[in-house]
Formats: sequence, C-alpha cells, structure tokens
Amino acid sequence: MDRLSSYELKLRIEQNEAVYRCCRPELETLRRAAAGGDGVAIVADPSGLVLDSVGAEDFSRRVLEVELCPGWSWNERLRGTNGIGAVLMELKPLIVRGAEHFLQPNRFLDCAAAPIMTPFGSVAGVLNLSVPSSMASAYALGLVELAIDQIEHRQFAGAFTRYQVVRLHTERELLGTPKEGVLVFDGSRLVAANRYGLAVLNLDWKALGQRSFGELFDAGSHEDPARHLDQLRSSDGRLLHSAKPDTRTLARSVPSPPELKRVTLTRPIYDVAMRTNIERALRVMECGVPIVLSGETGCGKEVFARHLHALSSRATHPFVAVNCAGLPESLIEAELFGYLEGAFTGARKSGSKGLVREADGGVLLLDEIGDMPLPAQARLLRVLQEREVVPLGGSKPVPVDFMLICASHLKLEDMVAAKRFRQDLYYRISQFHLRLKPLREHVDLDLLLKELWLQTTSGDQRYTLASATVQLLARYDWPGNYRQLVGVLRTLFALAEPMVDIPPSALPQEIRDAAPEANATNAQRLQAKTTAILKDVLDQHGGNVSRAAKSLGISRGTFYRRLIQSKGE
Repeated sequence: MDRLSSYELKLRIEQNEAVYRCCRPELETLRRAAAGGDGVAIVADPSGLVLDSVGAEDFSRRVLEVELCPGWSWNERLRGTNGIGAVLMELKPLIVRGAEHFLQPNRFLDCAAAPIMTPFGSVAGVLNLSVPSSMASAYALGLVELAIDQIEHRQFAGAFTRYQVVRLHTERELLGTPKEGVLVFDGSRLVAANRYGLAVLNLDWKALGQRSFGELFDAGSHEDPARHLDQLRSSDGRLLHSAKPDTRTLARSVPSPPELKRVTLTRPIYDVAMRTNIERALRVMECGVPIVLSGETGCGKEVFARHLHALSSRATHPFVAVNCAGLPESLIEAELFGYLEGAFTGARKSGSKGLVREADGGVLLLDEIGDMPLPAQARLLRVLQEREVVPLGGSKPVPVDFMLICASHLKLEDMVAAKRFRQDLYYRISQFHLRLKPLREHVDLDLLLKELWLQTTSGDQRYTLASATVQLLARYDWPGNYRQLVGVLRTLFALAEPMVDIPPSALPQEIRDAAPEANATNAQRLQAKTTAILKDVLDQHGGNVSRAAKSLGISRGTFYRRLIQSKGE
C-alpha cells in the first residue's frame, strides 16, 4: 500500500471536485472545532482515499504517524475496522472508538464519520472527525452530521435549473434550511432527492426513476410539480408544507440533451509496468535526455507527453506540441525556428519567435517527427547540439532551453534504413524509447471504459451503460484506439436518457457486429496481455526475474511460472 504522489492526489481531488468544493466550507468550520478540541477533520473519496485533512497541529502530527492524511487509503480491506472504512461498508453515520480499531497503532483514535450522498443515491465521499480516544466523541458525530446536512443541501444549489425542484417539510419553519426535503422531477418522474425528502415520504433511493409525482401525492395535488401550492398532501394523507418553485428555472419540463464537451483522456490509466516506465522517463528527461514515444495512431502519445510535463520540474513552464505532419513543408522551418521581418514573401512585419523558442524553459513535443522534411531535420539536429536557434533571415543565435519529447506512429529505424530520416538525428533523439500499447492490449480495459465514461458524463450518475454495452465495448479491437473510443462514448452520451441504461443497440454497427470468433477468446486475450506485461517488465529489469517480480508485487516463483506458461502457449 503506497501513498499517492502529490500529482496523483491532485488528479484524484479534481475527479472529486464537486463534492470537495461542497465540503470546503464545512472543513473550515470543523477545523476550528477540531483545533479547539484537539482533533482532525478529514474528507475521503468513495474508495476511502483521504483527500484533505485539517485540525489541531499537534494532533495532526500524531495522525500523520499512522498515515491518516491526504494520499493514503483507509479502505477497510487495507486497514481493517476504522471510521472511514466502516462508513463505506455500512453507509450510515457511526463512531469507531479506540479499542474497536483493528490495527493497534490506531487505537488512540475515536473516529466519528458519515457518508456524503449525491442527489442520485450514490456515495460521494466520507466526512470524518477524529479525536483522542480519551475524549467524549459523541459531540464529534453530531458535528459531522450537521456538516453532512449542509454539504448535501449545497449540492442542489443551481444543479437542477431545468428540472422541477420541490422543497417540503412537515414543519414550515424548516423550509429553506439544510433539514428540508428536496425532490427533483423530470416531467412528473422522480429523478433525484436528498435523504430528508425521501424520509418524509417513507421512501429509499430505489424510488428514483421509479415513482411519479402523482403516485407520491394524493389525487387533489396537481400532476405537474411546477403548479403545486404552498401545501401538499402525501399519498397517505399527511399535510406537508412546501416552498413554491422558482418558475424562472422551469422554462422546460423536459431537460435538453446532455451537454457535449470535448473529452480527452485527461487522466491516463497505466499498469505497473507503464508506471515504472514513467518514472524512468522522468529521470532521463530531467537529465536532458530526449525521449521518443512510439505507438499506433490514437494511442495517446500526446496525452502521455503532457502527463510527463505535468510531473516534471518544468510543469509550470510551457508545453508546446507541434504536429510535424500538419505543417506545410515550405513553412515548417519558419514555424519551428522563427524568422525575422522580411525573411520571405508573406512574412509578418514583426517576425516570429518560432515554436522552439515558445517552448523555452518548458517541454517541446514534436509529434509525428517522422514526417519532418530532411532539411528541417538538419536544422533541428543543430539546435539540439548547440542549444541555440538562428531564426530565418537572421545571423545571431538565440539560446534555448527545453526538454524534448518526440513521437511517431512510424518505425523511425525503418525510415533511417530507407534514408527518409537522418541517422545522426535518430541517434540524437532516441536515447530513451518508449512504446505505448494500443487499446486492445490494455489489461484494465473495463476500468479504462469506466474512467472515460465518467469524464464524458462529468460524473453525472443519471447516465449509465448497460452491462451488455460495456461487454461489447471491452470486446472490440479499437483500431482507432483512444481517439475512436472517446468518439463512441460521446455519441452514446448524446443519445442517452437520464436514469435509463444505454443499450447495445445505441452502439455503432461495426461494434455490434464484431463477431466473437473474429477476436481471440477472452482467456486468450488475457493471456496475451499477461505475456506482454511480463516481457515488458523483464526487459525493463535487464532480464532479472527477481527484480521484475518485485516490481509487480508477486513472488519470483509466480513470475517465473507464468512466464514459462506463456511461452508454452
């Protein structure tokens, strides 16, 4: 069990941005309570990973010793009984007192925790307040529950402007407070709610998508939630106070199609072998060694390069990506190296710095470098050797400092043999070569599909894929790799209906028609992926089986046995 790096933790916080933003005011409130009472307040994501913690300085140092701090997971499977893990298992507020912790080092803690629920009934995270076990911890749970009410109530602010939002309570004075019930209707169908809204009608989360306004309230109430008055009568005859909806937000009773955003693979998912490659790539890049990324079109080379940039010491400096195949041959040198005023017909009066100088201090990605014309290759080699660039029409060299990443879907060594790529440039840039696997070789394709779907829907859990749809997506060979997959997911999102699983019939014909026999069986595909990983890791460790096995977290015997089995296939 390892702690996430600061960059990985930042990505996880970004993934949980909505709930994290809603939690911040309550964390500040709990900070004051915890600081005064010698405790620490914590917010964790739905997996149990700690995202943030605030509290008393001395006590924070103590909990740091048991890893109760950002970047560490407190899932019950890893830590045994604890407040965060127990809440994720029980889905209710609770206290885990000192001796109830499974691990002895954690028994100085009393942990009061509660789940944060989304308006759609899923777990958004956990709020936890830990205090010394010698203190009375009942007050801590009360503080946490008050904070949860505020957080869950805040999630509805401005989130359902195209839906019918009904706010109700048995007591008029509690309308407008975090204790009020909130029900959200799409037309007359219930699609979202908070816990108080469900409780006042004796419902649970299963009612979402299944119950209508007319079923929940008696026949005297209007079928249209937008037209109800200050009072409603439930279907069992109870009188409920209600707040009139703001009709300015109800111009449409049916929501518009989901907003389509430009979706890219913003958080790459890498297996153990690739994470090892990332660490090696960063080390050599920090030493000024160029990197070459190879792989099929659409396999995420630019995304990988941006990932390296974000992890590097130059993350706050420019990242400049140049598609060498997309620049006209007659202009590529001017675009790359810049030019002075009047250097050629059509040149700008002010001249141009050029893309190489734009990357000064940061990272330069030369994508599809195999398509760079030979004259430009010669000039690039000189820039790399001299670390300075002379703009077209000029004579004075300008110093430049950048890290270089090159990418190509072509085999550069074959191009060298065919005299289409300079041999001296090839040896200058290919000191560290990394191949990115195509999508069909991805070990965790199901996980990747879920990750990309979350990015496509911006985490909106009303839009889900049917299990049969996921199976077809995972089985397909994806000749266009990530670029093709992202396009298909965007199309599915455009066709989606809230609270209705997206069926296989929504998939493109070529994916639905992909015959199982045209691909390897699932077992064969898994074996092929396993073999590829074993060989990659073994190569990375120079053939040393013991080190390769250790990097994968398995025994030497297991690694060797699987390697032998794969050779016998």
